[in-house]
Amino acid sequence: MTITKVVLENFKSHSRTEIPLRPLTVLVGPNSVGKTSVLEAIEWIVGPATSNEIAFLASDPSERRKLRFGASEMVLQVDGPIASESQLWLGIARDDAGEYSQTRSWKNKGAKGSRTALSSGVQELDAEFNDIRRSVLGAVTLLRLEREQLVSPSTVEFGRLVSSLDEWGGGLAGVLAVTKLFRPEVFGAIVAALRQVVPSVEDIHVASSTFTRKSWTYHGPNEPRTEENEELNGAELRFDFVGARDITAKEVSEGTLIALGILTAALTGPDGPRVILLDDIERALHPRAQRELIRMLRQIIADNPQLQIIATSHSPYLVDEFEPEEVIVFALRRDGTSAARPLSEHPRIKQALEVLTTGEFLAAEEEAWVTGESDG
Repeated sequence: MTITKVVLENFKSHSRTEIPLRPLTVLVGPNSVGKTSVLEAIEWIVGPATSNEIAFLASDPSERRKLRFGASEMVLQVDGPIASESQLWLGIARDDAGEYSQTRSWKNKGAKGSRTALSSGVQELDAEFNDIRRSVLGAVTLLRLEREQLVSPSTVEFGRLVSSLDEWGGGLAGVLAVTKLFRPEVFGAIVAALRQVVPSVEDIHVASSTFTRKSWTYHGPNEPRTEENEELNGAELRFDFVGARDITAKEVSEGTLIALGILTAALTGPDGPRVILLDDIERALHPRAQRELIRMLRQIIADNPQLQIIATSHSPYLVDEFEPEEVIVFALRRDGTSAARPLSEHPRIKQALEVLTTGEFLAAEEEAWVTGESDG
């Protein structure tokens, strides 16, 4: 397991939220209570350490809103495996003149370091921070898979044995083409896992494809950009279903494509620690498929203990496949700030699970216990 805890202070709606994490964790709760913010915070702090984020904060209003309204400083903390005693901190501060600064700090096996960068000067932050991030926490991938990107043909990077999806699912065909060519056993495992989630799928094929992609040329600050169509050679996906053969990706259901994207991300990727962040993991999937997807991901993690998956969900059917300590429940306090607690901390959880499933209990229970604020 890679990340054991994440702490958010003054990040978006979080005044201070401390979240313990398991190898497989699901974040649940109503809309707009801060679940996706946790995924974004993990990606931000564990992402490449450069001061470009400071430039964005200084110039982009939407980025400035990451700092909670009324606050002048935010801190994000990620704890690595207990054995390594590793921690990473990202601090953002705004002074009275409106100048932003960023501090990245780290601790690992007794050693520690810290470095600060101002928005007025773009510079590389502490290289040791990046070394700790890569060696202890590994690669982090945030996925918000979209149908349009998943079905698109893509180029194939034959010079690389490992390829990856982009955040929205673009490049899926290319990833599977490389996997089938260089790692056929992994490709077979992806197909077999998808069959478990969507039993009507029989096989997946990667076909050559010529497709057109738009590109733009910029001629200068006061000149209009030129749009061009670039013709590329690459790969596209085709599917065999029970009773139907050679079906194009565009004809396949969104749920099947999203499940394929998730399983591909989980079964491919670099060696070493990896964290996959999944927003709305159950989207477009039948309840039985949701449960089967979690079973498959749990098996993949068991076979690869360095893989960790953190997901958001609104589905009680999916939550049935989780233990209470793997479910983090979110709610809003009266002041509009986020609160979160593991379902295992609910005072009646043990008695409730004698007669209800995890999802049934969660669906029937109000979130007031999370905030500790009564209606009275």
